[in-house]
Amino acid sequence: MSYMRGEPADQDAEAGEGPRQARTHMAQGHGRVSALLSYLRSLQCLHIFIVRLLVLLMEYRMEKKAKKKAYKELKEIARSEGKKPPPNPYPSAIKEIQAEEKHYVHERKYNPKIIELAEKMKKERDLMLEDRKAWQ
Repeated sequence: MSYMRGEPADQDAEAGEGPRQARTHMAQGHGRVSALLSYLRSLQCLHIFIVRLLVLLMEYRMEKKAKKKAYKELKEIARSEGKKPPPNPYPSAIKEIQAEEKHYVHERKYNPKIIELAEKMKKERDLMLEDRKAWQ
């Protein structure tokens, strides 16, 4: 063999440390394999987590659909008997929030103190916009 080619272990080795240096490269190779295996295991765990999440979502949707169907049947029974239908046990969350905020919306429109404060803020904003236009 020529001097430039040499043994692969000799290329990376310094004086007197050839075999030891080669072993460390092999150990790094094994470390890359173990890193790959741990990565694949984490992907597998992620896949299992996603599948379980999808199953839970499907179960939730099925339960919700069954509850809605049961309430619909209760309403039909009440109507056929000439009674008032029962209140909806599963009201819309948006409607509940709007009902809670209705008081504050009304107050914002009709409370004189709040109206006065809003007008003051509008005037300040208009003055600020005029100042900006003056600088341009």
